[in-house]
Amino acid sequence: MCNWKSKNLIKCFFVVCIAGFLSAGCSDNPENKAAKQLRQNAQKALDTAAKGDIEKAARDMQAVLKDAPAAGPAAQPFLLVDADIVFEKAQRKKSELAGVAETAGAALDEISLQAERISRLTFQKERLNHLLDATNREIEQLFGSITGDSQSPGIEEELAAAGEELSRLEELKVGFEQQRQAAQDSINAIEQQADRKLREAESAYGDEKLRLAQAGYDLLLTRKSHFLDAQAAADQIRSIESQIEIVKPLIQKLQSDLVSVRKRIDDLKNAAHRQDSKVQLADADRQIEEHAGRIAWLTTDLKKLQQNYSNTVDEAVSLFQKAADRYKKVKAQSVRKSASASLADCYWRIALARLDGMKFHFSFSSRLNSTAGALESSTSNTLGDVASQYERAGSEYAQKARESFNIATDEYSKLQKRFGGRDEFACNLLKNYMLTLYGKMSLAEFLDEQSVVDEVLTQADELMEKASDCDPAFQSSVTAALFDDSVRFVPSMTVDGTIYYNELKKEFQAWKTLRGAEQQAEVNRLLAMLDSMAQPVDEEAFERIIGPERKQLEEVLARGFKEAAEAEGGEDVGGYGDYSDPNYF
Repeated sequence: MCNWKSKNLIKCFFVVCIAGFLSAGCSDNPENKAAKQLRQNAQKALDTAAKGDIEKAARDMQAVLKDAPAAGPAAQPFLLVDADIVFEKAQRKKSELAGVAETAGAALDEISLQAERISRLTFQKERLNHLLDATNREIEQLFGSITGDSQSPGIEEELAAAGEELSRLEELKVGFEQQRQAAQDSINAIEQQADRKLREAESAYGDEKLRLAQAGYDLLLTRKSHFLDAQAAADQIRSIESQIEIVKPLIQKLQSDLVSVRKRIDDLKNAAHRQDSKVQLADADRQIEEHAGRIAWLTTDLKKLQQNYSNTVDEAVSLFQKAADRYKKVKAQSVRKSASASLADCYWRIALARLDGMKFHFSFSSRLNSTAGALESSTSNTLGDVASQYERAGSEYAQKARESFNIATDEYSKLQKRFGGRDEFACNLLKNYMLTLYGKMSLAEFLDEQSVVDEVLTQADELMEKASDCDPAFQSSVTAALFDDSVRFVPSMTVDGTIYYNELKKEFQAWKTLRGAEQQAEVNRLLAMLDSMAQPVDEEAFERIIGPERKQLEEVLARGFKEAAEAEGGEDVGGYGDYSDPNYF
């Protein structure tokens, strides 16, 4: 296939021009004139493509082909050029997947970061709630000691009972004091009457004196019952006073206990650590709500990115299919072999695009489910819904990729049988056939379809023997190494190198979310990994994709991590850049 950034562009157009000259000859008949005009216009379209404006090149080529019927058979090679341009459009459309995946990866990285923050805050809340619960339990127990329950009375109830008992005793004491006083009053009255009788007796004579004296003594004898009543009342009073002496200290103790318990409750309620815990809990809830809102916003964008990625895959597949349909229209024998190989290549690229779609969606579904598992409630459900959306899309792409690889391998099998041999074309055809089988095997391994893996390995063994016949160095090539578990090389074609290095680039994102010593350790690890890597198979792709990442690592290493942290300032947003802008999409 023609690659607009390689020497194949010159070779491709050279082949087409030669084919055109051979078909057109050198006469000046109308067909030859039309063919010459086609070549000139096609050259302009290819020049435009070489400058990078593939869309204009495609439009120009379509305009060129409107005059193709006038050129007769000489126009056939230019159908190949037209198909090649469409193929390049498909390649460029497929290359957009890396950008979408990178944006989605950045979104998912921030979701993971926000989820990690929520997990930390949730743990902090659990710790604070544990402390508050312990305090609340103590407050509840203290309240229980005041109020009591059905099985045991509280301080208030005991105090009320003691107060009632004291009132009862004091009331009894008053009653007995009144009884004692009444008895004493009776005794005093009797003694006064007896005293009067005795004084009268002193003034009387004879029997009158005796009678008055006897009457006085008789009155004194009547005091006995009153003495007994007074004594009994006094005894009761002493008994009651002894009981009061017991109840009063109890009341004082209960009152003191009540004051002490209430003070302890107030102290616990107003304790600084309790108030601080409440403030921290409220702040944690606020932050969790903010992070959850950020996750909700990001998951909405992940849904859009999923649709964007799927649309890009479908557009690339549609363009590859359009290129395939145009390769089928190439009938000239001089370019038919190249068109046939390009047709098989289209089917292979369709399968690769769908394989990328499957891996992208399954990878994101797995990460989303993992993140959702660490969260709770609605945020977890939201991530789970998006994960299901990605998983469904991944399953659809898996089925389509399986069908596409079967079509591609069947097409290569037909070509291999048709154009088999030891020439360069046959060898390259075998290698591309094996790369297609490798993609099919990768899909089967991912889906755990061991029977398909075994079938592919059997086919690959047969093809390796044929490839070794036409290329003695094939056994040590990158393509052969793909089927050896002990060695994994990046495929030699540019597109595969791009895929590999775009995947590798993802490893250079996490350090941007770290700070201080953790960031320094990760930066040193990544630089050490780069230093230990072997010579890149595709140096241009490596420098274009990984080169800027290495430059960032070296710059932050030279600047220093404390300075870098201070320079960045503010809250860590996961290195998300413009993505934090809600108008980004």
